[in-house]
Amino acid sequence: MREGLLYEKVYMDLLRRMEDGTYRKGDRLPTEKELSDYYGVSRITMRKALSLLVENETVVRKPGLGTFVQNPPEADKPAVDKQKKESGVSSAAWPQASASAVLRNGTGRKRIACIAEDASDAFGISALRAITGYADQAGYDLILNLSLNSQSLEAREIEFVKSAGAEGLIIFPAMGSSYNKELLRAVVEDYPIVTINRELSGIPASSVGIDHGRAAYDLIRLFYEKGHRRIGILGDAPEEGTGLAERYRGFKAAAKHYDCEEELVFFHEWKLKRTAGNGKDWTPLMKREEDRARYEEEYELYREFLQEYPSLTGCIGCNFGRGQKMRKLAREKGIAVPGGLSLACFDDIGYECGDISLTHVYQPEDQIAGKALELLENRISSKAAGPENVILDYQIRDCGTVGEVK
Repeated sequence: MREGLLYEKVYMDLLRRMEDGTYRKGDRLPTEKELSDYYGVSRITMRKALSLLVENETVVRKPGLGTFVQNPPEADKPAVDKQKKESGVSSAAWPQASASAVLRNGTGRKRIACIAEDASDAFGISALRAITGYADQAGYDLILNLSLNSQSLEAREIEFVKSAGAEGLIIFPAMGSSYNKELLRAVVEDYPIVTINRELSGIPASSVGIDHGRAAYDLIRLFYEKGHRRIGILGDAPEEGTGLAERYRGFKAAAKHYDCEEELVFFHEWKLKRTAGNGKDWTPLMKREEDRARYEEEYELYREFLQEYPSLTGCIGCNFGRGQKMRKLAREKGIAVPGGLSLACFDDIGYECGDISLTHVYQPEDQIAGKALELLENRISSKAAGPENVILDYQIRDCGTVGEVK
């Protein structure tokens, strides 16, 4: 068959499928390769058919996202009606509708997505609630997923939200010494992305968060000004490029400034020596009983840590949970907080200065969420010529758990 007739035939069959509702306005078409395979034509022929649809403004191409139905034909158009009888193309093996079509909820609104590594009352839940609310106010439907701090799961979710027609992505990247390939591919394709609490070093993506290094520095200064020198830092081994790595740099910079570098004791370094690198390798995708076992294992290690360093006058948890574990241990051992051991951490569950709260670094989750959506809209609408990196103010909230050294 002459190529001209072939691409025209494919073009008309695509029109018919839009007319009969196989693809509706806003739906994403299969990829060029999928369509080529289905019709049994070359990529060049398929490209001509799609280009004709673009020229007629029936579909629109969105770089990095795909081809979307923009103005489907009306049911009574003669050319399409005639093609119903003449196309001769069976619908039995037609490629499956895109995730965008499957997820369609009838609102006709645009979509964006958010992928979080995890979420808790201490940090994450409030941000996700705010992102959901702000997205709704801005006229977006939100696709929300958790990566559970697994880069492989994160990569699959990025593929999914792109195929589902999300016009942009807000992401709390999973921790790792490198970035997953799907995240890098999305950035290279100029897909609108905003990261929260992790600026992708050397990668042109917008980001929003606090200065973790400075916040860590301020915590050490608070302890130092109250006479503390021997301080324990409770956290995992840091992955380069993460907020945790920034915090560790801040702790060390402050200790150097106050000439107490040798007095700072890092739990993760002690743990590595204690277990000789043979500790349990807990995976991000744990069952509930495994999560409980990890908690109990770390709690026992904290007990040994405190026994080995009885001269510690204070400890700083790199997150709320670690600070609370040490507080529980202090109660068990009859150590008063802050009289016998001062404690602070990053983040809190929100019961400000209540019995459960520790002096902590407060991250303005609502502001972070609002700014993230603003930056994403700037990228989607091309208002921003390039990536924007925004650092918001934090607070050190005094909940009475850091006292003077006696």
